Amino acid sequence: LDHLLVRPHMWHYFFLTGEPYRAYLYSVSRRTNYWIVYTIDEAAMTVDVLRFWHSARDPAAFEV
Repeated sequence: LDHLLVRPHMWHYFFLTGEPYRAYLYSVSRRTNYWIVYTIDEAAMTVDVLRFWHSARDPAAFEV
């Protein structure tokens, strides 16, 4: 996971929640994708991963 979020600002805000949550679509295989939803704490210089969300799940059920 470290190598995926080495530059966390390069990924967009998550389309279901907007700011401050960002997301990266991680592909495990051609048919298996996960959203990695996270926030950036500038003061502590950390990335907090909040959720791994399977992309096939119903977006209406998403909760942070």
